[in-house]
Amino acid sequence: MSINLGAPKSNDDEYYTPQYAIEMLKDYLPDKNKVCWECFTSGNHEYIESPNYIKSLGYKVIADGEDFWTSNKGDWVCSNPPYYTPRGQKNIKTRIIERLCEIDKPFCLLLPTLYLHTKTFKGVKDRFGNFQIIMPAKKIQFYKVIDGKKVQPKKGCNFYTLWVCYKMNLPSDWILI
Repeated sequence: MSINLGAPKSNDDEYYTPQYAIEMLKDYLPDKNKVCWECFTSGNHEYIESPNYIKSLGYKVIADGEDFWTSNKGDWVCSNPPYYTPRGQKNIKTRIIERLCEIDKPFCLLLPTLYLHTKTFKGVKDRFGNFQIIMPAKKIQFYKVIDGKKVQPKKGCNFYTLWVCYKMNLPSDWILI
């Protein structure tokens, strides 16, 4: 069973995480005996390869597409969650972070850098405590899938992203990679 996380009805805004975005975390992830839950693989997402990228780092990964809002799997989460929030609804990124913090699930979420500049993120931080940040030194170039093939958008990604981490026991609260 899956639930609409607030994604647009078309795949115009559907972009996928490149392997190097996951690999940049390899020195900061938990012990290999911890199971990763890649919780945003539901629906028609046969092109999501991030579970395979995480597996290539030596982890067991649960990516079964079950409803994020009612499931609680694995020991930690690594994901590029949905960004799009329909008008009039509570910010989807905030809802996702709140849910993971409420179930006390350590996570690494790939989010737009500008999200840290919002009142909603400040509210989440005030409620749940410190988050740790892994900041790439360059833009991550997401890809699309068109007619079954990976395609890099011609203009490239027009915004910066970072990994917002919770209870990942990183060596520093701010890591620039």
